Amino acid sequence: MDPELKARIESKDTWTFPECLALGSEFGIKTRFVVAMVMMLGRNYVDGEAGSYSEGSGARSDPPA
Repeated sequence: MDPELKARIESKDTWTFPECLALGSEFGIKTRFVVAMVMMLGRNYVDGEAGSYSEGSGARSDPPA
């Protein structure tokens, strides 16, 4: 693994898909490899808008009947 890539990934605790996409583009590698490295190095990977539901977003607070 490129030591500079490893250092960049370790510089942040949480990575999003757009950040992994940009890093992959910068280093000329596939985004899925960057995502795998983020997880392998013990960093958090957040895909999309996970956990950001708001009232009226279509999220249900009660289980279906």
